[in-house]
Amino acid sequence: MKKRSALILLIFNGILLCAAWTLALVAYPRLPARIPLWLDVFGGGIILARKSPWFFIYPVLQSLFCVFFVGFARRLNPGKSEGPGVQLKREQIYLTLIFFNMIFIHLLSSLVLAAHNIVNGVNRFYLFALFGIILVLFPYFRLRARILKR
Repeated sequence: MKKRSALILLIFNGILLCAAWTLALVAYPRLPARIPLWLDVFGGGIILARKSPWFFIYPVLQSLFCVFFVGFARRLNPGKSEGPGVQLKREQIYLTLIFFNMIFIHLLSSLVLAAHNIVNGVNRFYLFALFGIILVLFPYFRLRARILKR
């Protein structure tokens, strides 16, 4: 059952990655000539540039994040029998990756909306809530590991 939960989390990560690429590929032809490449997250202002393939830096970075996280999860305990602790670590990695994927999608969708003058920046509450959830996941999984050892 534990392997199934890690697989389900991995599938949802794939769905989120496909959603980000779909958003980028569908939105790119519809963008105006000048687009934001960076939004006002911490009061730094919006960075505008001519429309270019640099717009795809966010889904590329998201893809690299996914490759790194999945590779890291697969390298846990290679060649040995996988105990419940290894599966729990994989679940933690994949669940954390889901929230990072949601952060990348939020940044990308905010760029598209800012390019069309619908928003001025990212929704800071949503962005910080996602980071907060990631920080809460670590003690949650430590507690689960401690309970699992009993």
